[in-house]
Formats: sequence, C-alpha cells, structure tokens
Amino acid sequence: MVDTLNKAVREALADPRVRQRFADLGQEIPPAEQQTARWLAEFQKAEVDKWVPLVKAAKVKPADVDSCSLDPIPVFILHREMAIVRI
Repeated sequence: MVDTLNKAVREALADPRVRQRFADLGQEIPPAEQQTARWLAEFQKAEVDKWVPLVKAAKVKPADVDSCSLDPIPVFILHREMAIVRI
C-alpha cells in the first residue's frame, strides 16, 4: 500500500503542471531520492531525535490545539508527542 501510494505521488510530482502549481504556491518539491517512505521515516526520526530533547529541556508547554491557527507564528509539530508548540 505504501509503495503504491508513493509511486503515485512520485509520478504526480514529476508532472510539470503539478511542479508549476507547487512553485506558484511557494512550495519546493524535494529531489527524487528524498521522495521515498524510507527517506521520510529516517528524516522524521532524525528531526524528533534532534528537537524533542531541546523542547523538553526548554520546558516548552504545548499550545492548545483548538486555539491554534495557521497564522505567521512559528510552531513545532512533534511527531511522537502529537503536540503543537508555539515558539
């Protein structure tokens, strides 16, 4: 299932119209070698391993998810803790 979905996404991301739409929205498409489930899992683990100890050491408190909006305030989304933390 993951491989099938990944293949479809990779094919879509290779379409020039999709690439242009992403560019119009200010989004960057990662290189092909970064478009795999394995790469994403390794990246997410590295990010969690890097940021969770820092956030915990700083004693940052989770924001109320219901009151969170997509405003320009930077947020951390911690994968394992499933918390949104405003900084």
